[in-house]
Amino acid sequence: MEETMVISEKPLHTLVTTVTTENSSPVLRIALTSSAPITPTKVSYYLCVFKANSLEDLLLLYSIQCYVNPILSLLGLIANSISLVILKRSGFHKPSNILLFGLVIADNMCLLTTMNYGLIIFYFGPNKFYPMLCGFQYDENLNLFLAYSLQIFLFVGYWGRSVNTLIPVLITLERLLAVFKPLKFQRIVTRTRTTAATEASLVTKNDSNLASNVYNIRPNTLGLLCTALYLSHGFA
Repeated sequence: MEETMVISEKPLHTLVTTVTTENSSPVLRIALTSSAPITPTKVSYYLCVFKANSLEDLLLLYSIQCYVNPILSLLGLIANSISLVILKRSGFHKPSNILLFGLVIADNMCLLTTMNYGLIIFYFGPNKFYPMLCGFQYDENLNLFLAYSLQIFLFVGYWGRSVNTLIPVLITLERLLAVFKPLKFQRIVTRTRTTAATEASLVTKNDSNLASNVYNIRPNTLGLLCTALYLSHGFA
């Protein structure tokens, strides 16, 4: 006895099932025909908010976040500190020195974003309780300290980004006045006005950046946790 059943689900996909009985021994054959070839998808690696197509890409991201960026930022911080000393020794009798001094301070604030050790530990730090999860997984006090440190570094870093967009505008205006109004330049651009403008730009903070740094910090055992590190694969 042979029975053939054809089931059409979609115009481009047909499932053919044939059931054959020979000498009381059932034989089942299932065939799947499709116009589109079935190919496996690429393996994707996920770590917190990061996604990579290969383990090498994930290790490259780890190296950049944990080693390259902090080292370059540290070198930049040292160079900027030397610039601050030089500008201070040369004096602030020139308006340009005051503006450059404020710009270097803003640059140092920006460098704290990539030197944020709390953020590095948050993503790539050693885990104690749940190895498959990233985040602060230490005791309650250390978790809270790392969470506040992460937020402070991000706050100061984004603050520096906002200031970095304002001081170059002041420097441009100062140079334009020096070129187009050379006779009135000293009366318009005074030391007091330049200092006030620089301080005003330093205390200016974008509210959107402030809102982006708000975290829900709770002093629990796990601290802040992200998505687990997992390997996903399948078929298209």
